[in-house]
Amino acid sequence: MDYKAYHKLKKAIDLESSGKNLHALQIYLSITDEYPEFPDPFMKLSELYEKLGNPVAAGSILEKLLKAHPGQNEFSLYYAQFLIRNKKWDEALEALSPIPPEDEPIVSYFLGYTYFIKKDFELARLSLLNFIISDEQPELIMEAFLYLAKVEYELKNDESALKYLKKAEVIYSDYWELHFVRAKIQYRMNMYQHAVKEIEKSLKLKKKDPSVYSLAAKIYFAIKEFKIAEKYLNKYFDLCEDILSEDYSDFADVYFRLGNYKEALNYYEFALKLDPVNRSASSGKKKVTDLLNKQINI
Repeated sequence: MDYKAYHKLKKAIDLESSGKNLHALQIYLSITDEYPEFPDPFMKLSELYEKLGNPVAAGSILEKLLKAHPGQNEFSLYYAQFLIRNKKWDEALEALSPIPPEDEPIVSYFLGYTYFIKKDFELARLSLLNFIISDEQPELIMEAFLYLAKVEYELKNDESALKYLKKAEVIYSDYWELHFVRAKIQYRMNMYQHAVKEIEKSLKLKKKDPSVYSLAAKIYFAIKEFKIAEKYLNKYFDLCEDILSEDYSDFADVYFRLGNYKEALNYYEFALKLDPVNRSASSGKKKVTDLLNKQINI
């Protein structure tokens, strides 16, 4: 890098680190105009735009970087990571597509992650399997095993999912999501006592995730511990911002089993307001209405 460009870049970095972001921004812009052949100012400018909450400008700067350095895998990969951070999934796949995974194994990981988010689980599995045979750092390989477990769960390959969780456990034994995914698998396999142990581990490690409380309620309902199921559903409702019809049905089922038929009826009606074709709620409402009518007639 030219000495003058280096000096200006250092000054901009110092200004940014001291919180003078707008001054730093002006200097980064001037360097990219004067020295378009140097990539570092483009990346620093993009990062600053992103930090300032302007991802559109950040992306535009990275597009200029790619035009100035065509065919450079390093910059295409950098751009793809930016797109993934900003949930531009299709654009990320497009940015990753020209980079040969044999040259940059991490590409397979990012492809696997992006396909997983897009719910293209077969392609996610292929990409992640391709990544784990690479010679990348062990922690990333273990993370890929965790995503493979989630992929296999979605594909209903429970035994394979458990196998990959076992591999991921080398590093992620104290990670809430590993125990959460294992509990989901065991719940689906009717291994309820095992699921209880796993969901309790997940709850200890992750106190404020509504999905963990929702699954805990389902597991305890399955083993007829209805009061505990009610406790976890209450916590789920406290944390969840988007309550679904089936969530109200679950709560109604708990109250039904606890013999609180009026509350059960209320929750079945809430469920049906959100989804009039919710068969579980419709069936539950009929049962509880019949029981309440019998009580009145006695």
